[in-house]
Amino acid sequence: MTEEGLLLKGVIRPAGGRELEALKTTLQKRFDIPDELLFIDREKERIETSIDVAERLSRLYRGRGMEFFLVEEYPTHDRLETQVVRL
Repeated sequence: MTEEGLLLKGVIRPAGGRELEALKTTLQKRFDIPDELLFIDREKERIETSIDVAERLSRLYRGRGMEFFLVEEYPTHDRLETQVVRL
């Protein structure tokens, strides 16, 4: 959380219609990431994670069919994004 009360998170967005669940399973197995650190957001078609995990994976997978972002958003029902930074 930021000082303003906004949520900071890492986001993984697969390209080319890749299945979110298959991608989550692959990342968990390959990098031994605990289940509680990867959350599938079907509404926004992305995987949410910690900033550390997103930064680490962005260095390893850059240009391999995935996009990585740091997202700042309100902790409300609509989760309005105030800032999106591509990694």
